[in-house]
Amino acid sequence: MTGNSGTATVGAEVDTFTSIEGFSMGSGDDAITLDSAALSSLASFDGNGGTDTVVFDDAGATLTDSGLDGADFAAVFSDVEELDFRNTDLTGGDTFDIGNDEIGSMNSGSSMTILVDTGTIALSDINPLTQSGATITNDITVGNVRTVDWSDGTHLEINGGP
Repeated sequence: MTGNSGTATVGAEVDTFTSIEGFSMGSGDDAITLDSAALSSLASFDGNGGTDTVVFDDAGATLTDSGLDGADFAAVFSDVEELDFRNTDLTGGDTFDIGNDEIGSMNSGSSMTILVDTGTIALSDINPLTQSGATITNDITVGNVRTVDWSDGTHLEINGGP
């Protein structure tokens, strides 16, 4: 979806959307692809049940260009378990800041997975923040997987690969 309009294709059926302010997905495992214009146009996105993925694909733009961090995603998303950043980038030493409160806001289960292409976003470019008095109790990288845990039970897994 680009801006606040786009299309949805299911089998041979194609539906076109315009002036979208909010999405509510079904109870299964859902995925949606958005760009920064769509994200800034949405008031809410509810993944509902299942394991829901938001793919960020911003043809030519980057997370840095859009000035996006965890707080921007937390203001829009609920019941989302996975953010896919493999089709975007961070540039100029920028990091993607995300804290335990923002993960909890996006996913009531307090667990989040972020997918990155390590050719464009290093595992260390995801910057975990401590919020509401929680501390980081674990921050370990093994191969292409970085795991961060907070004292309040929040869990972040960053998976890298091409």
